[in-house]
Amino acid sequence: MPSFRIVLVEPKYEGNVGSVARVMMNFGQSELVLVNPPPLKNEAQARAMHAWGIVENALRVETVAAAIEGCDYVVGTSARIPGPEKTYLRNPIDARDFPPRIAPMNGRVALLFGREDFGLFNEELELCDLLLTIPTSDAYRSLNLAQAIGVVLYEIYVQLAEKPVRELTPMSEEMRRHFQGMFDRLIEAMRMPEHQERNAKTAYRKLFGRAVPSAWEYFVLMGILRRTLVELGVKLPEGRKVPEFDVPPDVSKEFLAMLDPPR
Repeated sequence: MPSFRIVLVEPKYEGNVGSVARVMMNFGQSELVLVNPPPLKNEAQARAMHAWGIVENALRVETVAAAIEGCDYVVGTSARIPGPEKTYLRNPIDARDFPPRIAPMNGRVALLFGREDFGLFNEELELCDLLLTIPTSDAYRSLNLAQAIGVVLYEIYVQLAEKPVRELTPMSEEMRRHFQGMFDRLIEAMRMPEHQERNAKTAYRKLFGRAVPSAWEYFVLMGILRRTLVELGVKLPEGRKVPEFDVPPDVSKEFLAMLDPPR
């Protein structure tokens, strides 16, 4: 996977530069190059928060050519979608399609973001190997500078990051059977007509199947069900064992209390 350099071409507002640094840090990027930036003082620092170091360490240059020096691939961004008569310079791909294309590459990729009011000029686009655009409503196509960078970096991060979002521990089959048995008891305690009872059990099983709850959610729901049955006077088995599952030791007693409420 390549490394990335974020290049801001003549940003007008210091606050935007600070916001860009913050969103860069959100998605694990740190290399920032500024082409003719404004003075960066209090507002930039306030917007950057803990990412102010990215601004302090940013390289400041006078031309786009200097900003992309040493990069193996240059990618520009544009809000403009061409019609049939438009020049090839503004023929972008969807930002969502970019990460798979760039993933096999090594080296450094420069991501160019233009001025808040005019974007990138044609002579700057001529330096780019590829152009990206972010799909937005026709009511207002242009994104704020930091928002645009956030969207592009998000797509790169979620598609190419080595560490995916941690998945929840799923409910086991034992947990599912235990929950279904407990819910059946609740329905039976309501003394509905037989056909209504059957329909209710079928409906909640389908709903439960679509929800795909986690093991943590199982304990919460079981606690509610057991307390409800106790209030209804339904006798429950003693000493319910917590099904095997990756439960942190410091909260296992809390789970047991959920499953065995006081009577």
